[in-house]
Amino acid sequence: MQTSLIKNLCKKKLRINVKEIIDMKKGYNGKIYLIKTDAQDLVLKFQKADFNRLVAETWVLKELADKSIPVPKVLITDFNKHFIIEERLHGSTLKDSKLPNNKKAEILGEIGANIKKIHQIKTTGYGYFSKPLVGSAKTWKEHIGNDFYEHLNILKDKKIINNELISNIEKIYNGKIDLLKFNKPKLLHGDLRFENFIVNKGKLNGIIDAGEAISGDPAYDLINIYADITKYDKNDKFGFMESFQSGYGKINMEKLRFYMLGLLIWDLRFFSIIKKNNKEFNTTLSRVNTIIQNGL
Repeated sequence: MQTSLIKNLCKKKLRINVKEIIDMKKGYNGKIYLIKTDAQDLVLKFQKADFNRLVAETWVLKELADKSIPVPKVLITDFNKHFIIEERLHGSTLKDSKLPNNKKAEILGEIGANIKKIHQIKTTGYGYFSKPLVGSAKTWKEHIGNDFYEHLNILKDKKIINNELISNIEKIYNGKIDLLKFNKPKLLHGDLRFENFIVNKGKLNGIIDAGEAISGDPAYDLINIYADITKYDKNDKFGFMESFQSGYGKINMEKLRFYMLGLLIWDLRFFSIIKKNNKEFNTTLSRVNTIIQNGL
């Protein structure tokens, strides 16, 4: 990253002085830097390999801000250099927060209400955005349907899971394939995990990382937050799910489990490649078996 370029841009466009630029982590398709200045902390996102998603993120963040949904403000864009700079929201992630569980449940109600607002934003097309709020695929099935069979066939060909389980997965998935005929696309955040909700002083301060935003079925957007809710509050002992639904509304659990099965198949393929994640592979396999035993 060109440090001098970043310093000059911040000074010229934001009238602030950069003190330090810290390499935070490598994202799925790019890198993230923390910029410490004499006024505020900023976040720089660099993504060259799949840059269109970074461009789309700026469209989505603007749309969400216009709807009074708490998200970071994009301060600088340099699409020629493949990066954007946005404000860093104060607080910690819901995942890392030390708040008591009853307070986390309360915040999940706020989160649910804001996600409901996101899912009310109408889009056209499906999948990743080629234009503001315009998906590049013609149908919802075109965007996600083929991926499921691709990942399942790899698991089968490489004998990662047994043929009986493969057959049972196909039977359940194919039995509900008509769910992919969904034809009322809405804006989806794409990565609704506890780590992407910023909390501060006991309140939701923002929703971050909209780089995976797509157009599609809102139920599909709930699989990650559902996974986290059931992970941290397995039997709803703390009321996480009840509180979330108080803000979001009733969830179509059949659809959710259908989409969850697709995500778990992707996870099995991913964890089978990364040998150090055998624990995660076995946990994921157990969740697949639970869906097979209980049905959708």
